[in-house]
Amino acid sequence: MNVLVYAGPGTTVESVAHCTATLRLLLSPYYSVHHVNATTLCTEPWQSMTALLAIPGGADLPYCQALNGEGNSRIAAYVNKGGRYLGFCAGGYYGSGRVEFEAEDPKYAVVGSRELKFFPGTNRGTAFPGFVYDSERGARAAKLRVEGMEDFACYYNGGGLFVDADKYAAAGVSVLARYVDPVKVEGGDAAVVHCRVGRGSAVLTGAHPEFSPKRLKARDDVGPDYATIIEKIRADTDKRLEFMRLMLERLGLRVNENVTEDTTPRLEPLYFSAARPGIVKNIIDSLREDSTEVEGGRLELTGQSDTFVFTDSTKAQTVVPCPDVDPSEFGSVPKNVIVYQQGIPDHHATPLFDHNLYYRNLRSESFGTAFCYSEVVTSTSTMLDHNMALLKQLPTGFTINGAVQVAGKGRGGNYWVSPLGLLAFSTVIRHPISLQNTAPVVFLQYIGAMAIVEAIREYGPEYNDLDVRLKWPNDVYARNPRYVKGIDGENEYVKLSGILVNTNVYGSEYLVVIGCGINTANQSPTTSLNEIVTHENANRRKTSRPLMAPFRLEPLLAGIMSQLETMYSVFKYRGFEPFMELYYKRWLHSGAEVRLDMYEGERARIRGITSDYGMLEVEQLNYEGKPTGKIYTLQPDGNSFDIFKGLLRKKTVM
Repeated sequence: MNVLVYAGPGTTVESVAHCTATLRLLLSPYYSVHHVNATTLCTEPWQSMTALLAIPGGADLPYCQALNGEGNSRIAAYVNKGGRYLGFCAGGYYGSGRVEFEAEDPKYAVVGSRELKFFPGTNRGTAFPGFVYDSERGARAAKLRVEGMEDFACYYNGGGLFVDADKYAAAGVSVLARYVDPVKVEGGDAAVVHCRVGRGSAVLTGAHPEFSPKRLKARDDVGPDYATIIEKIRADTDKRLEFMRLMLERLGLRVNENVTEDTTPRLEPLYFSAARPGIVKNIIDSLREDSTEVEGGRLELTGQSDTFVFTDSTKAQTVVPCPDVDPSEFGSVPKNVIVYQQGIPDHHATPLFDHNLYYRNLRSESFGTAFCYSEVVTSTSTMLDHNMALLKQLPTGFTINGAVQVAGKGRGGNYWVSPLGLLAFSTVIRHPISLQNTAPVVFLQYIGAMAIVEAIREYGPEYNDLDVRLKWPNDVYARNPRYVKGIDGENEYVKLSGILVNTNVYGSEYLVVIGCGINTANQSPTTSLNEIVTHENANRRKTSRPLMAPFRLEPLLAGIMSQLETMYSVFKYRGFEPFMELYYKRWLHSGAEVRLDMYEGERARIRGITSDYGMLEVEQLNYEGKPTGKIYTLQPDGNSFDIFKGLLRKKTVM
């Protein structure tokens, strides 16, 4: 059965994202959570396969414009015949008999009857002062009181209360939660109500118990109190989830019991689209020789590690969600790929990634033009590198991006779950073996790291001031905004990004997968680009210089793709020599002295990298610190370099 989340006119991207994520957390795999638009609700036969229709927050007048008449008639009939409706904030207004929103304020006033009338009375708001339209400046951590539970805080921004809700008990209305703090409008304190509607039911709420603190970030444009609001909500996370379970159970749904905000996310579909018509079709056609056609016209391709099921975007609503399995079993779960041969995914379909913004900023002809995206994926690199049946058909520049990777892989074979806000992607390069003498494949890791550094520095006019550097062989570091010279506990430079390059041989080509992870907008576990921007802006305010906007994932990824394409087109025919000057300009090590653990702590000075295979070249020093003339060359894959301890050592292979 499906759970449909309305993502049509009036909804905000944030509300759709929070609603979708929380419902998936609590309801998958028992239900498949999908987005639905107004056209589908008004024209398609969705009712028989739907267990719940959820209307997230936003503005309810556009809901009326899109759904009044046929849409609402279908929704009302669905609920009366045994269906379920869940409305958050504006979705709560919309499910009431009458709306009185800021009735005394001519700037914001919305007053009038509504067609659904699941709550037969009036929803009046805003419940608390301070609301600002199209902004979070009026947000607060609203305390709710629920019988049998401790009071808890949840997100609130502009919702209403259900006027005199207790008087409608005979009509099947019961109050599930009440506002604890005094409200500014008359009509009681009912914040959340459950309404019996024919053979079905509806839960309507004025607050946002579905909003997760994990998806809320402190924002300069809202003010310093916003961070305090997030912390209050975070402190009551378990109680908030308990209340969400109560609401869903009251609607008669089967709910997951032992999940927390830290529960490993379930895998989500991959959305496959392209910058230009024909690219996706050509790739899908090439995959057919190793695929089988299964029910519904889908293609199924089985690789060494994963099975991929390709479904046309016009049939996306029929995709069976991935089951809830232990991470060790992720390889056995078929990976759904929703294929867009025409158009691109709507931002509501992928609320954490704006495809339109990405393609608008893309300047390359091949890199990043064929693009796969998923909100929750195992590992972008592993899916490519461990499935030759897929990899061998992909063109140079094919890229996969995952908002969250639950089995991300780093050097040394360690696995990790990536935090939201980390830009994690993998890109394919088909590098001819015949070019190995002039353009050795080992240098692609250096090209990848340089592309990241230059894309960061060229993100906008002011960003070249950011002190972003290269650490041999392919890590990206930045000056630590917390660093104060002479004070222990912080290093001068912190890691922003790492690269893992895997190479396969197929016919006359190296099939190279460059996997990258860049701390961009994540607040943990380490320093991110946006934290550096925040500190830089504090200095800029003091000198009245223009402020830098926070990095967004989409234009940054587009910029990296453009840099990669430009650099690779030069490297392919001229090798790495044209990049030596820039590489040394950006790296951290010129003239640095190190100790060589593998040679009993001998002192050495870094000279550079060799032009043939990119090995680190160091010169031995005597006890006086003078060169002896003895040169060591060290392989990138055989040694690790601790720049803060000044030593090179043999890597330990587990």
